[in-house]
Amino acid sequence: MSKDFYKVLGLNKNATPDEIKKAYRKMALQYHPDKNKEPGAEDKFKNVSEAYDVLSDPEKRKTYDRIGSSQKLPFKNRHADFYDPFTAFSNPKGYSRVWFTENSRSGPSSSSTFSFETDDPFRIFERFFGTNNPFQAFDSELENHISIFDTPQLHFTSFPSTSKKRRFRQQAPTYKTLEITLEDILNGVTKKMKVVSKVYDDDGVEFKENERILEIKVRPGVRNDSQIVFPKAGNKMPGESCQADIIFILHEKPHPLFIRQGTWGQDLKYVAKVSLKEALCGVAISVPLLEGNGQTYRLEVSNKVLHTKSEIRITGKGLPYSTDSTTNFNSNSKKELDKRGDIIVIFDIIFPEMLSQNSKKKLNMALP
Repeated sequence: MSKDFYKVLGLNKNATPDEIKKAYRKMALQYHPDKNKEPGAEDKFKNVSEAYDVLSDPEKRKTYDRIGSSQKLPFKNRHADFYDPFTAFSNPKGYSRVWFTENSRSGPSSSSTFSFETDDPFRIFERFFGTNNPFQAFDSELENHISIFDTPQLHFTSFPSTSKKRRFRQQAPTYKTLEITLEDILNGVTKKMKVVSKVYDDDGVEFKENERILEIKVRPGVRNDSQIVFPKAGNKMPGESCQADIIFILHEKPHPLFIRQGTWGQDLKYVAKVSLKEALCGVAISVPLLEGNGQTYRLEVSNKVLHTKSEIRITGKGLPYSTDSTTNFNSNSKKELDKRGDIIVIFDIIFPEMLSQNSKKKLNMALP
């Protein structure tokens, strides 16, 4: 009997190219020898591959439709000879040749011979899926289905598994950068960001785009490079059981006046410029505060000589303390501590470009 390639793939003769691909995708994964050890599975895998190789090629399919499957009769009864292509799987190249001989209407003495090669089923599988083993990323701890991750040639599909456990696959998180200022870190802030996620259906073919506005709540004292996680708010690609997480990485913008430092990022370094005279004789400076609105702290230095390594702390005027580097948006770990760090004032001493001889003499006499 001839092989009905349409029947092998569970299709009718009017099947579209997409339906042929979908049928092959499902059955090739179901009967692949690496996963299906049942008797006869490998033969079914070979038959499915042969059917796909013929029907997916427009010219081969046209020839097959005209000669190879017009009747459900043995080929010899239709004046055509059919040689099982899988008898050639043992050859070095892995190719099989299918021959069709058709007698013309003018009589048995006139005939046309058609032939085409079908490739090794494992090569067909590798061309289609982009890998010779799409199962390697998965273990046997799947319960009802084994999901195959999408490659450029592969859409999502699944096939039954006998394992009693199930492991859900989720795409790697999508990372986005969110810039924040020191003022945001001082007071906390809520930022809104529009995200568009692409969500494929279970067949891995159709998808829809979901647009939503995420409210990103940045708590006071949050550290640079902290992460805020929105679970299952990202893309769901073919082969994945749920949407990916979106993770916002907080990036601290440089500030024109302060540099953040300290173990928890609670302190602010401020550089005050003073003249050599002020460094030696004393100075009163106004240190700006992060609260803004022109607020300053008056710092008087009169009882000490300032030098380039001098530091003076203004207690409690820095940033709030933070002990978490990662925040899960749906968790309750958003406790804010009232304690604040310090402003650390260091000094940039400006030396005069020139001194008169008289000034030098006076300094020479005054300085130890």
